[in-house]
Amino acid sequence: MRILILIPNIPEQLDEVKGGIYSASINLLEGLSKTSHTVRLVTFKKGLKKAVYKKYSERIDIHYIPEGFFPWHALNFLFICPWAVRREVREFKPDIVHYQLGGTFLMTSILGLGGAKSVLTAHGLALAEMVTTRNLRKKITFFYNGVLERIFCPDYIIHLSNFSVELFNKYPGGKQNYTLIPNAIPEGFFNVPQKRETNNRILVIGNIDANKNQTFVIDSIAEIAKTGKEFTVDIIGGFKDENYKREVMAKLEESGVAHLVNFKGWLSQSELLQEWEEADILLLASRHESLPMVIAEAMAAGKVVVASAVGGVPEMFTDRETGFLYPADDVERLCNVLQELHDNSNLLHDVAQKAKLEAYESYHIDSVSKKTLAYYSKILNN
Repeated sequence: MRILILIPNIPEQLDEVKGGIYSASINLLEGLSKTSHTVRLVTFKKGLKKAVYKKYSERIDIHYIPEGFFPWHALNFLFICPWAVRREVREFKPDIVHYQLGGTFLMTSILGLGGAKSVLTAHGLALAEMVTTRNLRKKITFFYNGVLERIFCPDYIIHLSNFSVELFNKYPGGKQNYTLIPNAIPEGFFNVPQKRETNNRILVIGNIDANKNQTFVIDSIAEIAKTGKEFTVDIIGGFKDENYKREVMAKLEESGVAHLVNFKGWLSQSELLQEWEEADILLLASRHESLPMVIAEAMAAGKVVVASAVGGVPEMFTDRETGFLYPADDVERLCNVLQELHDNSNLLHDVAQKAKLEAYESYHIDSVSKKTLAYYSKILNN
């Protein structure tokens, strides 16, 4: 089978990948590299002057293609990138084309895919994000991304969760030809050494913004510290909005827990694995999620997940068996969970071990690549 994967903006240094759809795509490549199939990943990069071709493995290569000269991605995806896609399709002659991003990026298929069947992994849903954001400019962006996604959407969809299926089909233009396949987690996370004793260390990973809700994390850590139980919190990620950055820093100053919170910025994959070795808990405080990869990574690394019960999160683990759920924005309920876990090495170890086993069955790259290839075959035989 010849597989063409399309996604914008993959870093040339793969160790610089910062999670999300980019990690998902590279992890899938790693799984496919263990098979006999031929794969090409084509990625479009803003600011790139000329094409760069790299060999990932014996049967897999990566093509970095200049996105175009327009200042807006959408214009490049409509007027520049389709010509590159057509060239790649004619040269590579894929059996199947796998889009890893929807929205305006799907316009790159406007000149055709040479008769190859195509599939989209629905990592997010623009129309749903339009509803949740309060920023007017973002609402408009999500709206036109959502509309164009419906116009250019492939006939086949890979959803990450049942929540994603429900949300995707809630709006006109939903697709009935779909399957459920989570994002893949590479071997390195499963090889993270297990801790026997806790030092009450929490990781918070992702963009620092209103949706990821780091101000709520600070409020909760301050509240539980009043009981004499302190957690160290390492926030890994970057600020996307200066207004929210000021809000977070002001909250930190007034809370009295600045000595417990560390901002580490974005880390490489190798640096992140080192952070997982020292951590006890992943804390997710999001107000909206689909199926966050960071939860699967934490489970694979043998860490306890404490997460807001939003979106597809409750599908990822069993509450109080392989992780802990709490209602979003509920400081009291989160503090109750953290109080139970504070200095409780036995409970942390038991839950983490069960989560690791569950993650291996659901998220390991071998399992995910096998399911993905089976769906490709089903599409081709349909």
